[in-house]
Amino acid sequence: MKIFLIEDDPIQVEWARKSLAGYDLEIASNVMEGREILKAASENDLIISDLELSNKKREDAKYDYEWQPSMLNGLEFFKEGVLSRLVGGKVKGVAMISNFEHHVAEDDENESYYQKIKAATDILAAVGKHRDDYLVRVFGCEAGLNLVCFVDEHIDTYKNFFFKGEYLSEEEVEKRFSHREYMPKYNCCKLRGGILLKKYKEAVELLLK
Repeated sequence: MKIFLIEDDPIQVEWARKSLAGYDLEIASNVMEGREILKAASENDLIISDLELSNKKREDAKYDYEWQPSMLNGLEFFKEGVLSRLVGGKVKGVAMISNFEHHVAEDDENESYYQKIKAATDILAAVGKHRDDYLVRVFGCEAGLNLVCFVDEHIDTYKNFFFKGEYLSEEEVEKRFSHREYMPKYNCCKLRGGILLKKYKEAVELLLK
């Protein structure tokens, strides 16, 4: 089983290697690399993409916006590159996986930005086996593509974490960060700088059902 992963965070890439051990991973770190791999007709069974992506590597970029990660970059790539392969039957399933708190408020201040995101995702008509409030609102959900989306999930739903060079299970986080004032996972990530590790294994299991 071959999986194509588009992810720019080295910590998440290493976690993908750990949690998807046994799968053949092909990895791109930005939109340009992702497009080159897809253009080369690389054969993959599944594609997993981050939400916030940079267009180029920093050393290859002429302007800051070309290397700085952006949700719009990720959505556009997902629409044009990833979903087109799913709709065309070239892959068995695709997933978009990100960390929590990517909501865009529908108020006067954020309306223009929200509309840009919505316009960038017009062709996405389905959210498959996991429906998140944000993705349902932005993308809509009408048909049944083999698509998994883990975006904006509550911190309590995460089971693995990275903290000061260590990969921790939720049990280890519970023991290490249990305090009366805060929930352990919140204490680890929001107050101490820990990182939520993405649900790669769960996404693959859903896509293969």
